[in-house]
Amino acid sequence: MLTEHLDAATAAIRVGYENPSQFSSEYRRLFGEPPLRDLRNLHQTLQEELGRRKDGLEQVMSIYGWCVLFIDVYEKFVTPLLCGY
Repeated sequence: MLTEHLDAATAAIRVGYENPSQFSSEYRRLFGEPPLRDLRNLHQTLQEELGRRKDGLEQVMSIYGWCVLFIDVYEKFVTPLLCGY
C-alpha cells in the first residue's frame, strides 16, 4: 500500500479479499492498527528519518564547505608565505 500508494480497499482486492472491511478487520487483528492508521504512522516515521538524514547531510556539506574554504585559503595565502613566493 505504501510503495504503490494504494488505499485499503484496492489493496484488499489485489490480495484476494472480496470485502475491504473484512481485510481491514483482519489487518487490525494481525498488526494491531487499521491499515490507514498503520500507513500514516509508517509515513510519519519515514518522514522523520528523512528529516534527520537531511539535517545530517546539511551538516556534512557545511563541514565540507569549510574544509574547501580552508584549503583554498591555505593554497592562496599560507603556501606562498611559507615557500617565499
